[in-house]
Amino acid sequence: MIDPKKTINEAAQEEKIKWLSSFPEMNPWPVMEIECRQGITYANKSTLKLFPDIMKKQLRHPFINGLVDSYEKMQNKKIKNMEREVQVEDRWYLQYLSLVEDKKIRLYASEITERKERELELANKTAELEKMNGFMIDREKKMIQLKKELEELKHSR
Repeated sequence: MIDPKKTINEAAQEEKIKWLSSFPEMNPWPVMEIECRQGITYANKSTLKLFPDIMKKQLRHPFINGLVDSYEKMQNKKIKNMEREVQVEDRWYLQYLSLVEDKKIRLYASEITERKERELELANKTAELEKMNGFMIDREKKMIQLKKELEELKHSR
Protein backbone atom coordinates (compact mmCIF):
# COMPACT_ATOMS: atom_id res chain seq x y z
CA MET A 1 0.00 0.00 0.00
CA ILE A 2 1.26 3.52 -0.85
CA ASP A 3 1.75 5.78 2.10
CA PRO A 4 0.03 9.08 1.04
CA LYS A 5 1.97 11.05 3.64
CA LYS A 6 5.27 9.86 2.18
CA THR A 7 4.13 10.71 -1.34
CA ILE A 8 3.20 14.24 -0.26
CA ASN A 9 6.60 14.61 1.46
CA GLU A 10 8.41 13.32 -1.60
CA ALA A 11 6.49 15.71 -3.85
CA ALA A 12 7.28 18.59 -1.50
CA GLN A 13 10.97 17.61 -1.50
CA GLU A 14 11.00 17.48 -5.31
CA GLU A 15 9.39 20.93 -5.47
CA LYS A 16 11.93 22.30 -3.02
CA ILE A 17 14.83 20.83 -5.05
CA LYS A 18 13.37 22.28 -8.23
CA TRP A 19 12.94 25.68 -6.54
CA LEU A 20 16.51 25.65 -5.16
CA SER A 21 17.99 24.61 -8.49
CA SER A 22 16.34 27.62 -10.14
CA PHE A 23 18.62 30.04 -8.26
CA PRO A 24 21.81 29.46 -10.27
CA GLU A 25 19.85 29.05 -13.51
CA MET A 26 18.11 32.40 -13.09
CA ASN A 27 21.26 34.24 -12.05
CA PRO A 28 22.11 36.81 -14.76
CA TRP A 29 25.85 36.23 -14.22
CA PRO A 30 28.02 33.15 -14.64
CA VAL A 31 27.67 30.40 -12.05
CA MET A 32 29.80 27.29 -12.50
CA GLU A 33 31.14 24.24 -10.78
CA ILE A 34 34.49 22.95 -11.92
CA GLU A 35 36.32 19.75 -11.04
CA CYS A 36 39.92 20.94 -11.19
CA ARG A 37 41.40 17.91 -12.93
CA GLN A 38 38.44 17.02 -15.15
CA GLY A 39 36.69 20.23 -16.17
CA ILE A 40 33.31 21.88 -15.96
CA THR A 41 30.60 19.90 -14.17
CA TYR A 42 27.99 22.69 -14.28
CA ALA A 43 27.52 25.98 -16.11
CA ASN A 44 24.35 28.05 -15.89
CA LYS A 45 22.59 29.57 -18.91
CA SER A 46 24.29 32.94 -18.44
CA THR A 47 27.72 31.32 -18.61
CA LEU A 48 26.84 29.47 -21.80
CA LYS A 49 25.36 32.61 -23.37
CA LEU A 50 28.42 34.75 -22.55
CA PHE A 51 30.92 32.04 -23.49
CA PRO A 52 29.38 29.67 -26.05
CA ASP A 53 32.69 27.82 -26.51
CA ILE A 54 33.43 27.25 -22.81
CA MET A 55 32.23 23.64 -22.74
CA LYS A 56 34.45 22.82 -25.70
CA LYS A 57 37.55 24.61 -24.37
CA GLN A 58 36.97 23.63 -20.73
CA LEU A 59 39.92 24.61 -18.48
CA ARG A 60 41.70 26.25 -21.43
CA HIS A 61 38.94 28.85 -21.79
CA PRO A 62 40.19 32.34 -20.79
CA PHE A 63 37.30 32.73 -18.31
CA ILE A 64 38.56 29.83 -16.19
CA ASN A 65 42.17 29.63 -17.32
CA GLY A 66 44.43 29.49 -14.25
CA LEU A 67 41.68 28.08 -12.06
CA VAL A 68 43.79 25.06 -11.11
CA ASP A 69 46.49 27.45 -9.81
CA SER A 70 43.85 29.28 -7.76
CA TYR A 71 42.60 25.94 -6.41
CA GLU A 72 46.13 24.93 -5.38
CA LYS A 73 46.64 28.33 -3.74
CA MET A 74 43.43 27.84 -1.76
CA GLN A 75 44.49 24.33 -0.73
CA ASN A 76 47.97 25.46 0.32
CA LYS A 77 46.65 28.40 2.35
CA LYS A 78 43.77 26.30 3.69
CA ILE A 79 41.18 28.86 2.65
CA LYS A 80 37.69 28.07 1.42
CA ASN A 81 36.97 31.26 -0.55
CA MET A 82 38.89 33.75 -2.64
CA GLU A 83 38.36 36.34 -5.35
CA ARG A 84 40.18 36.89 -8.59
CA GLU A 85 39.80 39.21 -11.55
CA VAL A 86 40.01 37.87 -15.09
CA GLN A 87 39.92 39.52 -18.46
CA VAL A 88 38.24 37.88 -21.44
CA GLU A 89 38.81 39.94 -24.57
CA ASP A 90 37.71 43.48 -23.67
CA ARG A 91 35.59 42.51 -20.63
CA TRP A 92 36.64 42.10 -16.99
CA TYR A 93 35.03 39.77 -14.47
CA LEU A 94 35.30 39.43 -10.71
CA GLN A 95 35.15 35.76 -9.75
CA TYR A 96 34.26 34.48 -6.29
CA LEU A 97 35.67 31.01 -5.84
CA SER A 98 34.51 28.56 -3.17
CA LEU A 99 35.86 25.10 -2.40
CA VAL A 100 32.88 22.78 -2.11
CA GLU A 101 34.43 19.33 -2.26
CA ASP A 102 37.81 17.82 -2.83
CA LYS A 103 39.04 19.28 -6.13
CA LYS A 104 35.73 21.08 -6.84
CA ILE A 105 35.28 24.82 -7.04
CA ARG A 106 32.09 26.82 -7.35
CA LEU A 107 32.52 30.00 -9.28
CA TYR A 108 30.22 33.03 -9.09
CA ALA A 109 31.13 35.92 -11.35
CA SER A 110 30.07 39.45 -12.15
CA GLU A 111 31.23 41.80 -14.85
CA ILE A 112 33.41 44.66 -13.63
CA THR A 113 34.54 46.20 -16.93
CA GLU A 114 33.20 49.64 -16.05
CA ARG A 115 34.87 49.52 -12.64
CA LYS A 116 38.21 48.53 -14.21
CA GLU A 117 37.90 51.43 -16.68
CA ARG A 118 37.29 53.85 -13.77
CA GLU A 119 40.25 52.38 -11.88
CA LEU A 120 42.46 52.97 -14.92
CA GLU A 121 41.19 56.54 -15.25
CA LEU A 122 41.85 57.12 -11.56
CA ALA A 123 45.36 55.64 -11.82
CA ASN A 124 46.10 57.90 -14.81
CA LYS A 125 44.79 60.98 -12.98
CA THR A 126 46.79 60.06 -9.89
CA ALA A 127 49.97 59.70 -11.96
CA GLU A 128 49.27 63.06 -13.61
CA LEU A 129 48.74 64.74 -10.22
CA GLU A 130 51.90 63.15 -8.80
CA LYS A 131 53.85 64.44 -11.79
CA MET A 132 52.40 67.95 -11.30
CA ASN A 133 53.15 67.75 -7.59
CA GLY A 134 56.74 66.79 -8.41
CA PHE A 135 57.06 69.84 -10.68
CA MET A 136 55.66 72.09 -7.96
CA ILE A 137 57.98 70.68 -5.31
CA ASP A 138 60.97 71.07 -7.65
CA ARG A 139 59.88 74.66 -8.35
CA GLU A 140 59.56 75.38 -4.64
CA LYS A 141 63.02 73.92 -3.95
CA LYS A 142 64.44 76.07 -6.75
CA MET A 143 62.74 79.18 -5.27
CA ILE A 144 64.25 78.42 -1.84
CA GLN A 145 67.67 78.01 -3.44
CA LEU A 146 67.31 81.30 -5.36
CA LYS A 147 66.28 83.14 -2.17
CA LYS A 148 69.39 81.81 -0.40
CA GLU A 149 71.60 82.93 -3.28
CA LEU A 150 69.92 86.36 -3.26
CA GLU A 151 70.53 86.72 0.48
CA GLU A 152 74.17 85.72 0.03
CA LEU A 153 74.57 88.32 -2.70
CA LYS A 154 73.00 91.02 -0.47
CA HIS A 155 75.39 90.21 2.38
CA SER A 156 78.46 90.03 0.19
CA ARG A 157 78.14 93.72 -0.85
